[in-house]
Amino acid sequence: LGALVERLLDDVSDIWVGAEVRGPSPCGTAGLYSIAYADDGSVEDEVDSQELRPRNPRLDFPVEVWVCIGSCVSESRDLCVFETLTHASCEAQRRQAQVWWCAIYHERFGRCCPRCQFERLAG
Repeated sequence: LGALVERLLDDVSDIWVGAEVRGPSPCGTAGLYSIAYADDGSVEDEVDSQELRPRNPRLDFPVEVWVCIGSCVSESRDLCVFETLTHASCEAQRRQAQVWWCAIYHERFGRCCPRCQFERLAG
């Protein structure tokens, strides 16, 4: 219960996604579990234990670290994915979203109006 795992989504392409074991499946069949996916919290029941493997939480950094990492993101599609990495990166995104999206907009399009104070970083 509460174990961090990866669930096999596609065995041909070897695609695994992060999840947390919520407990035995409600159906009561041995070897089947209920899991919650790490990216959106959705729950799936009756997942076979053969489709699960232990997950190493490699990206388990504090929110403050994710804030620094997120400040380096310069593409909108990367910023959209950023918040799905971990709960902490999602919290960092929530805290800094206005600043990060503003920077990405201005980097792409330049100043938004004559009074705009935005300046591109050199380098």
